[in-house]
Amino acid sequence: MRFTRNNTHVFTLPVQNYLQKPTDKDSVLFTPFFLRPDEDWSHIANFLNFFDRDDEKRYRDMESELRQDIMEKRRRNPDALAEADDVNVHPIKEFFNEKFSWSPGEYKMTVAIDGDKVTIEKSYRFTIFESESDELKAHVDDYKFGARVYWEPTGGPATGIFVQIH
Repeated sequence: MRFTRNNTHVFTLPVQNYLQKPTDKDSVLFTPFFLRPDEDWSHIANFLNFFDRDDEKRYRDMESELRQDIMEKRRRNPDALAEADDVNVHPIKEFFNEKFSWSPGEYKMTVAIDGDKVTIEKSYRFTIFESESDELKAHVDDYKFGARVYWEPTGGPATGIFVQIH
């Protein structure tokens, strides 16, 4: 899946895995396969970029430092909400800013299916407004508690935005 914003290529998200059944909780590694002309294939697929080895190591080191900071504070005061020191939060926020791709603008999303003899492409468009981009960026505010770094909040509002695709 290729994304352009304001007619400039921004990023590509390859299909990485899929759900064999819509009710499955675990995904299966996506690998190339063949379909006969009378066959079809319909599954929920996940398109995402994994970190490269250096980014994965960097992230895990930052996550570990943040978790240790919070756990130490929780040991000292188990009844209080533990907030990590900025020295451990700031690097993760910077990492997020480096990787963040959903800036405001007009997007074109192109889904390409590569076959042996033909490639089929279908394009869609959508808009991300400033308020929506800001809402996505606001998730870093919870990093100081470890949320969205090493644990996911539950029971709160949805963590994302919904865009209308045309």
